[in-house]
Amino acid sequence: MNSSRLFLAALICALPFSGSASAQMQILAEDRFESNQNRISFTQDPGPGTYSDPTGDGFEIYRVDISASIPQGLVDDSFSVFPFDRQGIIDASSDSPGAWFGVIDTVNDDQLPASNPGVATATWVFDISQATSSDLEVSIDMGAMGDFEDGTEPPIGNPPQPVLEDSFNWTYSIDGGASFSLFASMIDTSGTHDYTLAGEDPVEGGPLVVSLDDPLFMTTTDNQTILLDNNLQSITSPIVAEPNSSTLTIVLTAEADGGTEAYAFDNIVVEEVLTGCQDPPCMALGDYDASGTTELRDLNLVLFNWGMPDELLPTNWINQRPIPTIVGLVELNHVWFNWGATGGALGFVPEPATSLLLLTGWMIGLVARRNRF
Repeated sequence: MNSSRLFLAALICALPFSGSASAQMQILAEDRFESNQNRISFTQDPGPGTYSDPTGDGFEIYRVDISASIPQGLVDDSFSVFPFDRQGIIDASSDSPGAWFGVIDTVNDDQLPASNPGVATATWVFDISQATSSDLEVSIDMGAMGDFEDGTEPPIGNPPQPVLEDSFNWTYSIDGGASFSLFASMIDTSGTHDYTLAGEDPVEGGPLVVSLDDPLFMTTTDNQTILLDNNLQSITSPIVAEPNSSTLTIVLTAEADGGTEAYAFDNIVVEEVLTGCQDPPCMALGDYDASGTTELRDLNLVLFNWGMPDELLPTNWINQRPIPTIVGLVELNHVWFNWGATGGALGFVPEPATSLLLLTGWMIGLVARRNRF
């Protein structure tokens, strides 16, 4: 078998048989509470450390291995410190040295903040001026545990006092404009959820499971409603920014009444959705000759320069230089899975069998021409 046929066989065997063109994500800004990127400012009201009962009330950034005091309802101590602990989100046995934000019992005797007692707010302003797309996504790792109230319960106590709603709502605005919902909390008053803590059941052995009524859900901007439990999970909301937007403001407004209804979160990440646009001017993936379309001439560039280093490529290879530096399967995949794409849009993805048949026929023709001459 000559070298051309060997090349054809190897190429067909290496051709991927699954997957489709998909949008890429690029981080614009983030706050991970120990580091941040493009965060212009962060403020909170009330400020950290202002509640008089730091073991029961909280609204601030905590670290298990550093913070002098953390509200008991936020931390799961059942693994080692307190085997009979039945409440907590952050596993105290494994959280060192990570930082996170905790919210619990903002409605308390301190009557803070003075402007709106019991309602705490935190505000982040991020720089998004480097975005090349108006399609953005905001992701936050969230968790919650407790028997939450939705404000419809009958008054309790003597004299009777109304039961306040537990709410944890996020909003966003672009360049100081109108505010829109980002994540909206909702309580299922007819539901029950089983929370699995870090420790073992000290009486029966096995996993320590606590069943509580009225779990907390979070609704995203694309109407996904997600149950929160005592394991942080990443929840994402897509948003749209105007072209040439500069800032994104994100606000959390929280009202929590009671020391056994806890909410925690970490890793606020703002990403833009890229649609295959790589180099200016905007080009589709695989449009190596910058013609505006990923097509046969780009496939020719890949196949006739297979294994060629970057510095030896012909002058008509203009866009998207080889990764890492040698023309190979990465460049071939960019052409094949974006065939027909124009101006940064992701193109048609052929069915695997069709892809193989077309490529095989094209390569047989190539081999025949090479052998004849």
